[in-house]
Amino acid sequence: MGEGQIEGRGTARALYEAGNTEGAKRILGRLLEKNPDDYLSADLMVETLLNEGEAKAALEYCDNWLSRHPNAVGMHVHRFSALAKLGRKREMASSLQRFQKNFPHEQGSISMMELILDAKKGKQNSVRKRIEEQLGEVHSPELIRVKAIALHNLNDLFEADFYLSQAIEHYPNDAELLSAMATNRFQIGRLASARKFAARSLAADPTKRRMAFLSRMTWLFYYPSCYFMLIAMSAGVFLWARVNKLVALVSYMILFSLVKGAITLSFFPLIILLGISTTRAVTLFTAIAVLAYFFVVMDQFFKAVFGRKKTIKLKKY
Repeated sequence: MGEGQIEGRGTARALYEAGNTEGAKRILGRLLEKNPDDYLSADLMVETLLNEGEAKAALEYCDNWLSRHPNAVGMHVHRFSALAKLGRKREMASSLQRFQKNFPHEQGSISMMELILDAKKGKQNSVRKRIEEQLGEVHSPELIRVKAIALHNLNDLFEADFYLSQAIEHYPNDAELLSAMATNRFQIGRLASARKFAARSLAADPTKRRMAFLSRMTWLFYYPSCYFMLIAMSAGVFLWARVNKLVALVSYMILFSLVKGAITLSFFPLIILLGISTTRAVTLFTAIAVLAYFFVVMDQFFKAVFGRKKTIKLKKY
């Protein structure tokens, strides 16, 4: 492989990590025109597409590559990730079965694909068991990152926070990690820290619009009643991740009843100021806080409502 190819790929990687994905794709496109079988460039192209949220384009690219190179293990893994982002659980399951049959020695990839599929199906107990069995004590940066994201997706807030902190030390400009940390810090009530990580995530990837929304919403949750609700809701999702579902539900109901009085009392200044009935005001303000919480925490919920793609002007290469 020529030095120009290696240098071009290095430049594309640098642009990708700097957030200039369009520039990275242009360079990778030119490299692949010269050498259509350059796997490393193709791998980075798919990674870029997935990072941009272009899962459908990434899937098509993987299918095209695998039609010519059916034994490219990494591209099969990328294809599975694209299917996961598209929410195609049946295709994920069939893809996993084929991968297990054709590449039985790739146990690491198989385990991670099983983990992702279980998570997509909502099998949290199975996911937690797999994490504990396969990622108990992790030391390599890549596995620390995997465990951090997995725990965050499970809403295991405090253990996720620990591993996210470690992962970010190794990958300080990883937009996905920074976004997960910002969300996690928001959920545990560390609002100033959440804004800091949201800003870093946006700097790494300006297309992550939910992070801008998170930064604004942190100010709403400084209001005492909203903060109480934030902690109560986060405690609920944490309990749901850690204990039996029935126990979690009962515990959450008890917890919410305990903070309900404090929430109502904290709303009194706004009730008096606006001159509306207590019941209506509490219902209205509670609904606003709950919706804001789920928009901040759930990326799919946010994209479903604010899914319009925003044009980001980046410096051309």
